[in-house]
Amino acid sequence: MIHCLAANPPSDNACVKNGLLLLMKNTVLITLVGVAAGASGFVAGRLTSPAIDPSVQSVDPRYNSPMAAYLPPGDSRKAGGGSGNNLAVEAESGSSMPLSSHEMQYALTKALAEPNPVSRMAALSQLLSNLDETNLNSALDVFKDIPIRPDNKSEYQMLLYAWAKFDGEGAIKYASENLTARGISAGELRRAALPGWASTDPEAAMKWLDEKTLADAAEKGQELEEGAPVRPEADYAAALIKGWAEKDPYAASNYLMERYEHGKERETLIGEIASSMIKEGPGAAVAWAESFDDAQFKEEAFEELAEDWTSIDPDATGAWLAKHINEPYSKEAVEDLARGWAVKDLDSAVKWFETLGDGLTRGTGIYELMKIWAPKDTELSGQWLAGLPEGSVSRDMGVSAYASEISKDNPEAAAQWLETISDEATRQGAAQNVLGNWAKQDPSAALAWAQENNVLPEEQLQQMQQHQEQMRNVIVDGNVVQLPIDQIRNGIQNELPPGAVIEQSADGGVIISHEGKTFQLPPEVIENDLPQLRTSIQGNR
Repeated sequence: MIHCLAANPPSDNACVKNGLLLLMKNTVLITLVGVAAGASGFVAGRLTSPAIDPSVQSVDPRYNSPMAAYLPPGDSRKAGGGSGNNLAVEAESGSSMPLSSHEMQYALTKALAEPNPVSRMAALSQLLSNLDETNLNSALDVFKDIPIRPDNKSEYQMLLYAWAKFDGEGAIKYASENLTARGISAGELRRAALPGWASTDPEAAMKWLDEKTLADAAEKGQELEEGAPVRPEADYAAALIKGWAEKDPYAASNYLMERYEHGKERETLIGEIASSMIKEGPGAAVAWAESFDDAQFKEEAFEELAEDWTSIDPDATGAWLAKHINEPYSKEAVEDLARGWAVKDLDSAVKWFETLGDGLTRGTGIYELMKIWAPKDTELSGQWLAGLPEGSVSRDMGVSAYASEISKDNPEAAAQWLETISDEATRQGAAQNVLGNWAKQDPSAALAWAQENNVLPEEQLQQMQQHQEQMRNVIVDGNVVQLPIDQIRNGIQNELPPGAVIEQSADGGVIISHEGKTFQLPPEVIENDLPQLRTSIQGNR
């Protein structure tokens, strides 16, 4: 095979098949690499692209996928120093010559035989970006001898994506009718093609998906209500939006506003658009998120963009959100920033929050910050909180999270912090978390503190008291465990001889009846030690 590729181009499929044998020995599962596609043209929609703030820097994608090494010997495109590294730039600018059928077959055969998975996928990405009507059949001739299976699924997904960019219907039909494999569904492969189709002709891709969705519903005996929007399955909808966002994120956004109500499903789909936008550059992404008049959609766009952008550049994300602080649509975005930034660079996150004015947005952000900071450094985070103005929203919400976190190890200290929260609703919410953790360690002390300090509404306090009355501490293997009386009674029942009856006494102990004899054990025996309890029962038989 190596000799065949190093000499003249193959004249028949023998060389191709030899290369495929080598491929099957060396291919490993690779996550599908998206083929880069420039956004060109816009689908008509209610929204249009606003001007992009030139002060926001662009993200450098740093593409570098040379394919010259895979072209036939003597190809003129190997000129230019012999490196071929300029081909990536030529492909993006549209100035490179398309690959002939012969070149595509030769190059794909060699690339697919590449044992290095990174080099193989990089070469395939650029080779398939040159796929068109003239060399498609040659590409299919190479692929048809590869039995599709999980460890080479990614290569097929890339082929279908590239094919669908100029013939979406053909690519999806091929995936449905010609590609079957154990562990790989036709749906997976159709969903690989759909983004490519939507990136060039989103309206046709949308029409196909609508028809498929309605046909699937009819097959299941389901009918849409008159006037109800067609909503594809989540995976298909995500595939459509992923590709549509490459061509026109504003039209894709309009589609979501028209068909989906606020909820997790729409947020996930908006996230696909946000991910695509941030790859175009933060300037374009910011212009997109800020363009919406729909308050709820704008909030979701801000949140999804903040999550993605924070993972790349939290400082820039913070600078952007600082311009929108305390706006109703920025609250969730600031929370995402706090979580992501605290993990990447806690000190910088803290300093950023120090620059903000008090308010609900800052407060919820500090709440998220404390959930990460308090377990890492209880003392320093506590000192920082103590320095915030008393009675401020930021301090109240920060203390709420701080107390909840430290109550896992030190509920008494957490209870003292609760007393510093000025807002009653915030204090009650934090008290429930603290007392819940405290009750796991010392339920009697937790209940006594709650009764004495009146931090819970009367109804919740009564529920806590009733729960406590139904529980008993027992020592199992040296550990204090709190169990319901019924569970303890059932456990004791297993230690008794057949026919014995156990009941709870009025004082919380147990009464055992067996063969006309009655034995009563007080609650302090239960509270003391479960093995001792069992010994006492056995000794009284």
